[in-house]
Amino acid sequence: MGNDKFIIPANFTLLQSLQLLYSIVASQCENYEKQAANLELNINDLVKLYRLFDNLLQYMNDGLSRIEKSYKLQGGLRENTSNDKDLKRKFEDLQLLGQDIRLSRRECNNRIGVLENIRNNQSIFGKFRSRSTKRCKPKFEDEKQENTAIEAAENVRRERRDKELRKLEKEKQRQLELDAQKEKEIELFLKQQLEAEYLEKESKRDAITASKRKSMPERKAVGSPTLPQQSTFTSRRPDRHSMYVNGGSIQRTTGKSSEESGLRPAASVARSSSTGGGSGAPKKRYEYVKPVIRRQPIRSPRATSRVASPEIVGTDGFKPVVRRERNSNSLRRNGTPQSPPMSSPPLVAAGREKFGTDSSDEDASDDKSDSSIDNYMGSSVNGVDPIACRQIMKEIVIQDEEVRWDDIAGLRNAKNSLKETVVYPFLRPDLFKGLREPIRGMLLFGPPGTGKTMIAKAVATESKSTFFSISASSLLSKYMGESEKLVRALFYMAKKMAPSIIFIDEIDSLLTARSDNENESSRRVKTELLIQWSSLSSSTGNDVNADTRVLVLAATNLPWAIDEAARRRFSRRLYIPLPEFETRLHHLKKLMSKQNNHLSEIDFEVIAEMTEGFSGSDITALAKEAAMEPIRDLGDRLVDAEFSKIRPVTVKDFEKAMLTVKMSVSPASLQQYQDWAAGFGSTGA
Repeated sequence: MGNDKFIIPANFTLLQSLQLLYSIVASQCENYEKQAANLELNINDLVKLYRLFDNLLQYMNDGLSRIEKSYKLQGGLRENTSNDKDLKRKFEDLQLLGQDIRLSRRECNNRIGVLENIRNNQSIFGKFRSRSTKRCKPKFEDEKQENTAIEAAENVRRERRDKELRKLEKEKQRQLELDAQKEKEIELFLKQQLEAEYLEKESKRDAITASKRKSMPERKAVGSPTLPQQSTFTSRRPDRHSMYVNGGSIQRTTGKSSEESGLRPAASVARSSSTGGGSGAPKKRYEYVKPVIRRQPIRSPRATSRVASPEIVGTDGFKPVVRRERNSNSLRRNGTPQSPPMSSPPLVAAGREKFGTDSSDEDASDDKSDSSIDNYMGSSVNGVDPIACRQIMKEIVIQDEEVRWDDIAGLRNAKNSLKETVVYPFLRPDLFKGLREPIRGMLLFGPPGTGKTMIAKAVATESKSTFFSISASSLLSKYMGESEKLVRALFYMAKKMAPSIIFIDEIDSLLTARSDNENESSRRVKTELLIQWSSLSSSTGNDVNADTRVLVLAATNLPWAIDEAARRRFSRRLYIPLPEFETRLHHLKKLMSKQNNHLSEIDFEVIAEMTEGFSGSDITALAKEAAMEPIRDLGDRLVDAEFSKIRPVTVKDFEKAMLTVKMSVSPASLQQYQDWAAGFGSTGA
């Protein structure tokens, strides 16, 4: 296309000529760009492509100038096409096409320069070789003119983009308005439908009420006696009274009154039948008998114990003899009445027989706990509620649950830190005095599923201390002041049963940062907890006696949400991170030790590599899912299958389980834990 010129066909309009020029140049430009996309071109090929792009640009410019001359457009195409929408858009398309050609030509030139530099550096004769290419290398047109054309095309492209965005925004706004209008129409339709249903129900109700009202007067009119107008209530009252008093003269009184008043025979018969008159004796069911109201005599309350009453102790029946014996005279003589021994209610006894519970064991354990609480309470209670102490002993104190250090995989630094700060001071309090006195608070924080609760149980087992495990639900109560009593009783029992550890799980739910919009009840619980915690400072490490050592050990997944006052009381803040490679490997081997498997040492290492970023609970869930794969393969044959014939677990089972079980901790939250540990805590990995 070096010497070719654009020819305008006859009878073509301006728009058709522009469309023809655009189609010719666009097709050629597309072919040249496909050739330029080949990265294996040498310098000579790139020079040829550069010339082709240059000739194509000249062809397009020449075509535009020919169109201006042919259609006698004074002022250029830009001014003459601004009024027509189609002409303006086609002219802008040609501008954008020219920008693409110029950029492609510049890219070819840049590649030529890079190849020349490489060739010059590789050979000492590069300078002599590059002279020929420099002579063949075409020259740029005026740099300023080219930059102006590129900038104009970029402005056109930007205007089009803005226009499209505005169009999309208007379309979106219009769609929102249509949706809102549809919602209003639906709402109006539903409202009208409900109103119509309501009116229909009201009309039906009114019709039923009207029909009932019409039927009511008819029922009253049937069989009603016709009374004289001059008879009044006062005139009938003596006759009616005499009717009830003297039954023998009822017929004469009724007959006389009927003759004097001039009633009809039917009316007199009806009246005589209604009053019970006649020749024979009156019937019994019409005789008036004054009812006798049988009321129990109201007795004055006696000073008897609630436990001594037969209804409260659960006896079978009511014994009036017991109540007759407990009169005021006997109370004065005998003094305070004594309660009979308590017996279990019939429902409780039946439940024990049904479920096979030994009532003697439960009673023995309750008596034992009550006696131990009484021993701990002592003579001075110091404002501690005994009922709250019994609740703590029954619900919060954990017994017979031993967790050893060997049960926890990895976390060597955390174990060593807990041994130095908790276990050794609890076992040898005589060595830890003065500056070596033990701490009174430790916080375990980290991602969920890393074993923070298990570490706390292991600390209590290894230090041979009483373990109080509490949460927000253990201390909070709906009654005013009950939560503060439980907190006070908790710390009181912890001191009395020392050495002890108070483990608060999810402490961020109890000791969140205080604010002005906080509830008053939660604020009081926080204040009481902090006050009781501060009271441990006088009995932790200052006393030589080992029975005064109490530690507050807490765990949380949100350490940054804890109140600053509580964070200050945690002398050590230990970060429990995700398990590393060795810990994951040990944990997997321990989980699969009791499961039939065909996993070699290399298989365990591969699975440990695959589970990077998994927590301890995630690895446990993964192992459970993998152990279920042999069961799923059996299908319906599972009912009749033998345990020994179930195939072992393989690596493929873990690969399938990886599709279901994913990591529960995101990298962003893990980075947040690491940042908080760097600022306020220490690592325990």
